[in-house]
Amino acid sequence: MRILKVCLLLLAVLSYTCLYGQRSVKRANNYRSYKDPSNEFGYALNAVYLKNENRLAPQLNFHYNRMITYFFSLGLSSNSIYDLHNHNSLALEVGFRYIPEVYFALKPGVQFSKIAQELKVDDNFGLEAAYEFKLGSRMHIGPVIGLNFLSTDVLYSLGFHMGFLY
Repeated sequence: MRILKVCLLLLAVLSYTCLYGQRSVKRANNYRSYKDPSNEFGYALNAVYLKNENRLAPQLNFHYNRMITYFFSLGLSSNSIYDLHNHNSLALEVGFRYIPEVYFALKPGVQFSKIAQELKVDDNFGLEAAYEFKLGSRMHIGPVIGLNFLSTDVLYSLGFHMGFLY
């Protein structure tokens, strides 16, 4: 419960700085152009280290984001870790862009694990950062790094991200 309160406080502070820290910029809207894409679908292939299990495992992440402004987005994320327990998670993804190529995400959600034929549900909070290299106006690739906190474990991930804008 304590980690949830800290996460909500961090989300409120970051939202405040993103929304009210841009007051000195005078423009008609928060996009660079009316042609800017407002949706992103992406995936990431990661190697994840499960600290308490002392194990490396592959991770597949799919996400959808809707750009609210040029620097703020909301979306959904789905992660699957392929190991003995087959961890799966669903999360709300709150994204921030302080500079155009760097993306930060906060991911509060739930994680499902199958341990000894029993389904275990855990709360999950993730932090993620990605650097994006543009491939045209509608696609980007780049490295991604992540940190997930569970009530029973900590997960470290590093991998490759690809996103499609539309």
